[in-house]
Amino acid sequence: MLVSSCGFPEEWFTLRRRLPSLVLLGLLAGLAVGLVTAAVSGAQRSSSAYPRMREQLEAADAVFFPSQVGIGDADITKLGSIPEVAAWSGFALGPGEFSELGGGAGPFLTVGDGWFRTIERAKVLAGRLPDPSRDDEVVSDLAELDAKARVEELARMLGGAGITAKTRAHAKELFEQSRRPGRD
Repeated sequence: MLVSSCGFPEEWFTLRRRLPSLVLLGLLAGLAVGLVTAAVSGAQRSSSAYPRMREQLEAADAVFFPSQVGIGDADITKLGSIPEVAAWSGFALGPGEFSELGGGAGPFLTVGDGWFRTIERAKVLAGRLPDPSRDDEVVSDLAELDAKARVEELARMLGGAGITAKTRAHAKELFEQSRRPGRD
């Protein structure tokens, strides 16, 4: 063993010179282990996210749209008598048409009382779910319109598919009248 002139072994001086490098190497190794642990944990949680969501929201295993295959009078209530079926609900293509979507696109109406309760349970962030026993409650997604879009929507309601400059002017006048204070 080599001893320096002050009585310390040479290895102590070598260690002292390398100490900052060794501390940095230890910190980097710890950081690498921490990142790998976090990545593995996140991957495990991500792999179970979809099954957990399906379980919490009671997602449907199968969806049957009789109207898409041309069956207009399907009695889907018989699904409830099948032993393997825990819950059933359906959609019916209702009367009416959304002209903006074209091609006979109309509203879907829920059939049965299972939707949003025992099947496809919704995660409500605000408000409440519609009451399936009431005919006057529906699920909707409303968007607030700016002034220009409101005038355009009024013109569409007044003129239908063919909006003319005169229809648009009348819609603008109606919109401006509705915004005036003290209107009758």
